[in-house]
Amino acid sequence: MDGDHSAEGVRRDIECILAYTPMVPLCIVMHDSFNPECREGLRAANWEANPHVQFVELDFTAGQVSTQPESADQRWGGLALAMMTPEKRTGPLRITGRADRTIHYLDRSILAFKRGNRKRALREWLK
Repeated sequence: MDGDHSAEGVRRDIECILAYTPMVPLCIVMHDSFNPECREGLRAANWEANPHVQFVELDFTAGQVSTQPESADQRWGGLALAMMTPEKRTGPLRITGRADRTIHYLDRSILAFKRGNRKRALREWLK
């Protein structure tokens, strides 16, 4: 899935899929999960409403910080993965983001660097 990159658009796109009851196992792969707007939409979607969703991993593959001039220092790429099955889940739904901690320190480091505080940027990254 790679559509609207606004948080609201991502949430809406996902919730359209969540109205579906799968007949066979279904993998939902979502692009740009490393982007802040997209990630916000991924988290805001009502995954719990569909009992066939077994898990959601926001960082199935890693994204990167762009070096392109038009998107320098922006987070793009990455793939999220959700699994739906014909069987209903039996336990709580797990929504995980293995890169959450990395994103937290990366964003703080980039912010410090942009403010001209290179020493603080390095400290934030090394925490």
